[in-house]
This record gives sequence, structure tokens and C-alpha cells, in this order.
Amino acid sequence: MLTDKKWHHDLFRVIKQYSAKYAEKEALEITPYIPKKIYENSIIIPAYNESDHFFQRIKNSPLAQSKLLLIVIINQPDSDDDIRINQQLWDRFIESNNTINYSHFHHWLTIDNSLLDVLLINRFTEKIPHQQGVGLARKIGGDIICKLIQSGCLNNYWINTTDCDAHLPDNYFSVLYANTTQQHSAAIYPYIHQHSNDTQLLEATRHYEQWLNHYVEQLKKAGSPYAYHTLGSCMASNSLYYCQTRGFPKRAAGEDFYLLNKLTKLGKVITLNNTEITLDARVSDRVPFGTGPAVKKILAMDNPEEEHLYYHPQCFKELSCLLEGFSTLFTYRESPQIWLRHLSPPLQMALNTLGFTKLLIHINKQTLSSEQCYQHCHDWLDGFRTLKLIHLLEENYPRLPFSKLSLYQ
Repeated sequence: MLTDKKWHHDLFRVIKQYSAKYAEKEALEITPYIPKKIYENSIIIPAYNESDHFFQRIKNSPLAQSKLLLIVIINQPDSDDDIRINQQLWDRFIESNNTINYSHFHHWLTIDNSLLDVLLINRFTEKIPHQQGVGLARKIGGDIICKLIQSGCLNNYWINTTDCDAHLPDNYFSVLYANTTQQHSAAIYPYIHQHSNDTQLLEATRHYEQWLNHYVEQLKKAGSPYAYHTLGSCMASNSLYYCQTRGFPKRAAGEDFYLLNKLTKLGKVITLNNTEITLDARVSDRVPFGTGPAVKKILAMDNPEEEHLYYHPQCFKELSCLLEGFSTLFTYRESPQIWLRHLSPPLQMALNTLGFTKLLIHINKQTLSSEQCYQHCHDWLDGFRTLKLIHLLEENYPRLPFSKLSLYQ
């Protein structure tokens, strides 16, 4: 895949600069251990208190018939002292497979009768700061991928991340390569939650999945460029743009959201079609917010159909009005108060709270064209500010149960 010489040169330059300043120590220390192999594909999986079921699935799937490197970061926050489950997973990997090389923090393994190799990273004896959590684990993997690209060991510029509860489709790699270019900064895989004998758990998970789908669909309908799902288990990042954004944010949760927020400002983010990742429905307390805690909250409800509330459709109509208005803002840059009159009072109040006045001043002083102004607006109203805007609009348009959404569409 690394065939464009100029782009290839730019990629190596950016990786070198990034590695010198921002790469995690594991990525730097792995360099002398990189084998004289060329991998076609790679996957990063952080594992915290997991069994090896995820490995067995990949090992027995068609994905393992390509030259695949699976990077498993067995990690644990410093708030958890019990390493027994992580130690069992580490030992099981090493005892069941063949070691190419190893150090105090890694084992590079080959799998019998397979083109699959495993790079096992230990971040559970030297624990991860709890506030950095899974974000640091993913960043370690992403930074290692960049070093492998730089060394010529990986013939691919995509950083694929997933989780232990994910069942990857057979076309996981082929659909990515067939639908992206070097100008894509990220790709999102569609997903569905399944695999649970607990009907209440599965139902609660699907409630949350429906809530997420509603949010993304409404963003798309409003015309937001940030209309995509943000799950670390269902995304791939272009390593060039990954380095330019300084990698995964080191956060205990939300690292996927914030990385994608930055990547959207640098290149195209595509949601892939004709594929789907299946996620296990399960309750988890591994992260402070996200799917696991949200499902746990829904399970505690007496009547989720009425108690689990969705953003009011009018919030997204206000967002749509704002996004449409960005195309004319440059014309009114010297008299923005005229432009603002076209927005509703609730929207004007929300924008004022978000500090929109600073953007208007910047546009008047710095932008030279309508196109530049439009881009500044979309960079300002990124995925994070869009979510804050929706929350501010809730003061006028409170949330509704799913059954009542159609009354306001």
C-alpha cells in the first residue's frame, strides 16, 4: 500500500518527528527487537482483565491467513492492585506460542500453522496511571505501529484498533483498503451489539445503541461533518494524521472521541459500508463513561422505554440552521449582529455561552475568503462543541422518550 513516493516520504518524515517528541517509551524501546519480517496488516487490542477468547477468534478467522501482527497491550490502572487475571492472560499467551524475542516489557510471538504473529506488551506490572487508562494503552499500540512502518516492517499506513469484545468480519481489512485513500484521516466501522444470553442486558444495550444511532443520524441530517460513531473498537486511523494529532489522548475514556475530533479537521472521515463489527453485550466498569456505564444505568431503570431519554429533534434543527448560516457569515463579517438575527434566541444564547464572539472577531480580522471562513466555522464547531451546544439547547428543548421523537421530526 505504501507506493506513492512523495506521500511515503512525507509519512516517514512526520513519523520521525512525532517519535522524537511524543512517542511512548515502549515504541522507542521495541526498535531493536523488530524482526526481519514484513506484515501486511495489524490490529491493536488493549486488554484489561480479559480471557483469551478474543485471540482464539482472530486466530481461527480468515484474518489470520494474511501476514497479520496482533498487538495486545495487557494493561491495568494503578487504582487496581489485583493482577491475577492479567497475569493469567500473559502466561497463557507465552506458554501456548513460540517466542521470537522478549524483554522486560514485551514478548514477540509466532503462532503454529499460522501467518499470525502477536506482539505482547506488559503494562500491568508497571501499571498505567488510572487517569490515562485505555487511552494510553491504545497510544502505546499506535506509536508502535508508527515505528513498524518507519522500519519497513509493516506495509500499511492504517492504525486499526479494536477491543476484546469485538467480533471482526472477514472483510475487515479489504473493505477498508477498497474504500479509502491517503486523504482519509480515519475510517469508522458500523457495528451491532449481540452475543448475550441475558435478554435484559441485550435489551438495555440495544437501547443505548439506538440512542447513539439517533444522535449520529440527527447530526448527519443537520449537515455536521462530525456525524459518525466514536468507538475505539470500531475505528482505523491514518498514521500520517495520527502523528499530526499527537496520537491517542491519554485518557481513561473518550480517547476515541477526542482523537477523531482532531482527525476530522485534517482529512476525510469515512463510515464504511458493506461490513459490520459485532460487539458483545456486556456490563463493564473498565471505563468511567461510555457503553458499559450507560448500559448499567439503563438496567437500573424500571421502564427504559419511558425513562431512557433522547435529545430533542429541535436541538438538531437549530444546529442545522447554524450550519447553513456558516455559508453566508463571511458576507456579514463586519456586521455579525445582522447575521445573528437569523438565529433563534435559544441558539443565540447557547452560542454566546460557547464564546462565539471570539470566533466572529477572528473571522473579521483573519479570514480572507468565504471558503476560509466556512472552514474556520466548522473547525470551531467541532464534535465536542457540537455536543456542548446540544446540551445548552436542552434548557429550551428537554429530552424525550423514543416514542415521542416522531412528534417533532
